[in-house]
Amino acid sequence: MYMQEVLQTPQVTEVVTKFHNFLRSIGVPPPYPDAERLAISVVTVIGTLIFYYVFFGNRHRTRRYDLQKKLEEAAQKVHELEEKLAD
Repeated sequence: MYMQEVLQTPQVTEVVTKFHNFLRSIGVPPPYPDAERLAISVVTVIGTLIFYYVFFGNRHRTRRYDLQKKLEEAAQKVHELEEKLAD
């Protein structure tokens, strides 16, 4: 399989070794995940982020924009009221 060949390249092996050393340095007991499990985890995380962005990102951005606009309007109103109070 192509994926098995990719996961056995020296670059991937080096990344997996560094990840194992990192886990060992923070005290995680073995067994550590192999290259295939790490690849599955990375693909899952990336897929989840893409899924979130496609289905919820636009709504989230729109809500943030609306809240920012309301906050700016409220700040302007407070400024106007402070000026009236100062007069």
